[in-house]
Amino acid sequence: MKKHYLLLSLVLVTILIGTSATAEDISYATPSSTWVPSKTNNGWWPTLSPDGKYIAYGNWGESWVTDISTGQNWDFRKPTGLPSGARCIAGQWIQSDTLSFVCELSNKDMARYEVSTADWIARRTSDEPNLVAGNIIVARDGHWASYLATTRIVKDGAVLTDEGPGGALSISEDMLVHACDNNNASICAWEGKDLIVTYDTTTPLHTMDTRGGYIVYGGYGPIHGITPDGQDVDLTATAWQTEYIPQIVMKDGEPWIASSTCTPAPEKCFAVIRPWGERKGIIVGGNGGPASMSVIYSNNNFIVAYATDQGRLSVQTIPADSARVDLCGETCNNSGNTTETITPGGRFFSPRTLPGIPEGYMGLDQLLVFFLNWSKYILGIAVFVMIFFGGVKWFFSQGNPGEISKAQDIIKNAVIGAILLLSAYLILYTVNPDLINGSFTLPGIKTVPPTATNGTGAATSCQNLQTLASQNNEPYPRKNSTEVDTLIADIKSKLSGVNVGRMYTFDESYEYCNYTRGNRFCGKCSHAVNSCHYGGRTGKDGALAIDFAVRGSLGDRIIGAAMTSGAKDARCENSSGTKVACSSSSATHVHVTSKSCDSN
Repeated sequence: MKKHYLLLSLVLVTILIGTSATAEDISYATPSSTWVPSKTNNGWWPTLSPDGKYIAYGNWGESWVTDISTGQNWDFRKPTGLPSGARCIAGQWIQSDTLSFVCELSNKDMARYEVSTADWIARRTSDEPNLVAGNIIVARDGHWASYLATTRIVKDGAVLTDEGPGGALSISEDMLVHACDNNNASICAWEGKDLIVTYDTTTPLHTMDTRGGYIVYGGYGPIHGITPDGQDVDLTATAWQTEYIPQIVMKDGEPWIASSTCTPAPEKCFAVIRPWGERKGIIVGGNGGPASMSVIYSNNNFIVAYATDQGRLSVQTIPADSARVDLCGETCNNSGNTTETITPGGRFFSPRTLPGIPEGYMGLDQLLVFFLNWSKYILGIAVFVMIFFGGVKWFFSQGNPGEISKAQDIIKNAVIGAILLLSAYLILYTVNPDLINGSFTLPGIKTVPPTATNGTGAATSCQNLQTLASQNNEPYPRKNSTEVDTLIADIKSKLSGVNVGRMYTFDESYEYCNYTRGNRFCGKCSHAVNSCHYGGRTGKDGALAIDFAVRGSLGDRIIGAAMTSGAKDARCENSSGTKVACSSSSATHVHVTSKSCDSN
């Protein structure tokens, strides 16, 4: 019997791994050279200079730079004028020939230094120490930024936002990206001082990198990328769907992806380098679990600085024409987690359809909120009743010590109950305020529309979308009108080279609404009845409106481009669909309607 179980286990493992490479048969690229530090074992947070000549490294208390080819070292642990007890950390290359690093002066202050490779002298900048201080500090392409957890982001010495931002900070040229808030559910992208676009994340966001208008994010799971035109692409290259420290490496003007990963047992850890959207990668051997990494391309080589979770650092030079290995096999095509369509530039995914809950019935999230809300009311009333009862009992005790003691016990227990109730409320609010506010939702659980009666009184199966479309003179399947597609192309043409962010035309949240013109006889919809997103009142060729998920100066530019392209109307709106100024903090998107729409 044990043999049968063992055989079954082996079969299941084979099915799960598919035809992807295993830890035993992974082919590592052969480095043309390898370097390790000679002065310290503190190889944390390595950053390669853009030409690959120098490497900066060191955790708090050490800050080193080494010329990889000659082995010459520069020690910046104690730059001139640094107060006693202060400590420094590895730098980053703010310019190709200039290093930027920080030293901790106190719990609230940090000093920023710059070092030119011309003389290797650390010079303190004039930046305000309290604005330099942060949990994450980045520097690249002439700019620097710091993130102080949930408090603010500073760019080039000025506060960029103090509205509770999240981390995962990265900077490239004049573009800065970060998690919009501490939930890490969306990405905010800035150019200069303007928030130009936000993106919803489609995989957990732990770390992020940006270069050349591209964004890569993820870590501790799948990794995804966002193209300059706002397309979200699954860039995961391993069958086990767990990768770390995703980075963008520009090779001859084209984006490549570098990430680290570890195989399931027996564990082998390494880096994977591959072109954007491709899964076959060059495998670079690591010497332990990955903690930090820096990869650049120079002179037909990838230079990979890899630090383990013990701070052991190695720098390998890998020929760019090294053989690439498929670590995914059939697993990536048949994972069951996504529906995959292969398109030029990457693999694009739409979310898996989950089993639904019939309209009119509570979902698990609604049931949880309902229970929590009513329980606090019921318990509150119970506490009041018990205190009142104890008071009455005490009042009528007629001085009887036994009865008074009983009354006091009732009141005491009621007060303890009130304290517990208040404590429960505070704990729930701390865990998730939505549990208290009544807006708690479980993502991915959607309602399944029931059989209903439409506006004409005819019985309609809301799950028969083709019949719905026919009854309401809507196209099936849902689509954009030719007019909207032309309008989008014209707007992009007028803003050539500009990332216009993610666009929404038809209703992606409630499929049936695209076939009912937004009428609610099948359930709620994202837009108003007869919205131009549903073709207006009479349109029969598809969506006649576009929402651009941008605001600020880019929103104004999109409005200008839309109106000169023949749009009927273009304006910034808030989440309720009310017109607001694009510069308003309540603005969430630009709404554009095409000329033939007879609604809004």
